[in-house]
Amino acid sequence: MRTVRCCMCPNINNPSNQICPSGGPQNKKETICDFVLTFIDENNFPVFISNGIASDNKTWFTVRKKTVWNGIHRVKTKALPERKQFDEAQTDLNMYAQRKGWKNL
Repeated sequence: MRTVRCCMCPNINNPSNQICPSGGPQNKKETICDFVLTFIDENNFPVFISNGIASDNKTWFTVRKKTVWNGIHRVKTKALPERKQFDEAQTDLNMYAQRKGWKNL
């Protein structure tokens, strides 16, 4: 797991593309990005980065997907701050998950 994105990555601040275009300097084939990750917390809930629901909301934050009596809900976590850039929020989550010992999904 990377705590920061590769410096030459063309997908900077693009969470929708989770394919590493070169697989790193030693590998010429495409691989799965090891920076943009979803984690499983201690309660077996997926934790990932999401942006605001409104189209004008340009902040990124950590979300936990919880199962409740009437379905699945996304709940914003309070452990990590909102960020203006996706990569900053993902870096926060990756470091936090590493400290907590969470596994990636």
